[in-house]
Amino acid sequence: MKLTVFSVISALFIATAVQASALPAQDIAALDRRWQWENGNEILQEVSNRIDSVFNPDNEQTQSSGANRAASRNAAVSTYSRSASMTRSASSTSSTPTLEPLSSLSSSSSSSSSAPASLSSSSSPGLSGVPDIMHGVHQRSSFNNMPKFGLSWANKNSFDINNFINRNVGWYYSWDATPGWKNATTDITFCPMLWGAKNAQDFNRRVTQDPNGKYNQGKCVLGINEPNQRGQADMSPLEACSLMAQYVVPLKMHGFHIVSPATTSAPSGTDWMDEFRTTCPGVWSAIDSVALHFYDTSTTKFKKYVNDWHDRYGKPIWVTEYACQNFNGGAQCSTQKTVDFHLEMGNWFEQQDFVQAYAPFGVMREMQGVSAPNRLIQNDQPNLLFNALTS
Repeated sequence: MKLTVFSVISALFIATAVQASALPAQDIAALDRRWQWENGNEILQEVSNRIDSVFNPDNEQTQSSGANRAASRNAAVSTYSRSASMTRSASSTSSTPTLEPLSSLSSSSSSSSSAPASLSSSSSPGLSGVPDIMHGVHQRSSFNNMPKFGLSWANKNSFDINNFINRNVGWYYSWDATPGWKNATTDITFCPMLWGAKNAQDFNRRVTQDPNGKYNQGKCVLGINEPNQRGQADMSPLEACSLMAQYVVPLKMHGFHIVSPATTSAPSGTDWMDEFRTTCPGVWSAIDSVALHFYDTSTTKFKKYVNDWHDRYGKPIWVTEYACQNFNGGAQCSTQKTVDFHLEMGNWFEQQDFVQAYAPFGVMREMQGVSAPNRLIQNDQPNLLFNALTS
């Protein structure tokens, strides 16, 4: 308790010396060509319905045989890849897209030998081995014993979040102080965020001054969003120190788990966090976990980045945004590679005890410049990739 009080006093002292400046009102330009999904919705919905029925935890056939379930899941993800490819092709033609008859996805379905050659276990270590590794690997987080997988939810109540909640989904956030609509779910943990200067007063009213409020029962709080990025919170470590000291650190005395600001994966992200730790030792000592974002196309780089941050800062990790996405002008991930990327990383996160939470980008209609294969919804329902990640 002495250390906590000292941390609060130290942080508040720094806060009195700094005034947060107004943020520039700049928008981030879309860095990615948009994939068109104008046709084929009926096909994808059919696939989604079929896979949902198979991987329903109450399905006795699904529970009966791990080997048969593995074959079913391979067939399902194969269908996802084929249907997405068909839909992309359909956007450039006037004809109505069609899909070859779906193989049975029941526990008696054929093995992955019926999948395209690129998906067969004998030809590729990629998708053929990835779908099955998520089943049964989900671990409880060292924070609150909750499932690690979270929802990055910017949708308010435009569609039903309850359709995305299952036994392997533990938490959600909205980039704001509240979920954003009345009677939002409390079935899983909500983590409010102090996004930046623009929502500081609202955050103060709804979280700092109301620590036991309806949506603060999870006792977690996320720090500033991408302070090293123009168009996002965009502030110096000293300015961030002021905001965190005023509005976040006092929550420590109410039992909150404090997560650091989350920088981008650009080189400036590490530089910013290093300076924040040095500039703001009182606030840093109150932080329980470090958050990060990652956008790139390599799982090898991603794993190294997460490991490096854990080694560098010595705190558990929350990965609060990530996608198979190239923001550097290169080619984007194919649908196949995106599926591989997400399932490989999901499995890896579950196996790392120091990774307390992760939330892919994203469960949303508008992907904000991130390529469409990363989208985890179809017709406002969980799509195949979401189901595979949380099965």
